Amino acid sequence: MNRSGLFRPLVAIPLVIMCGCRPSQDIGHVSGRVTWEGNPVANATVTFRPAEGRSSYGITDDEGQYELMQPGGERGAAVGIHAISIETYRIYTDESGEPREHAETIPARYNANSELTHEVKPGQQTVDFALPLDLNP
Repeated sequence: MNRSGLFRPLVAIPLVIMCGCRPSQDIGHVSGRVTWEGNPVANATVTFRPAEGRSSYGITDDEGQYELMQPGGERGAAVGIHAISIETYRIYTDESGEPREHAETIPARYNANSELTHEVKPGQQTVDFALPLDLNP
């Protein structure tokens, strides 16, 4: 085998690795706060669903703050228009190990029947939700 035959795989391997590590879509880093009548909403799931691609979600902390993550732990959301839902329903395990339900406290117009949308742009952005919103001004 000549030396050029040995060289080709050495060049191809880094190219394949570099291409495999690049994001397949443009990402915007989204964080914000969810409040209801001025009070923070804790433990709410904020979901951004693009027309195409992966959804992103964040869970609010005790201050109502969230940051969107994609499946696999990558920060952010795909650039483009997203349908948004905000919900508090969840199933959890209590101290005794028993499954429990936390009922939905946010009206369906913000989750199951949501009319919320937002355009995610490249870069860092803040998207706050001061609920209730007047969706039909």
